Amino acid sequence: MRAADFFFEIEPSFDFEGEFIQPELNEDLVKTLRAGPLDGVADESAAIGLLDMVYDQ
Repeated sequence: MRAADFFFEIEPSFDFEGEFIQPELNEDLVKTLRAGPLDGVADESAAIGLLDMVYDQ
């Protein structure tokens, strides 16, 4: 799992008016992860992705 997996928009971008669009956090994924392990994702992989996301932010 990568840090980008926790966001809906993987890359920050700009809209047609030149306004910056930040990636949107997938809160449902984070809540699901808080409740327990994700199906098909190793705990270590989810932890590394989450740590990378927090470190980048």
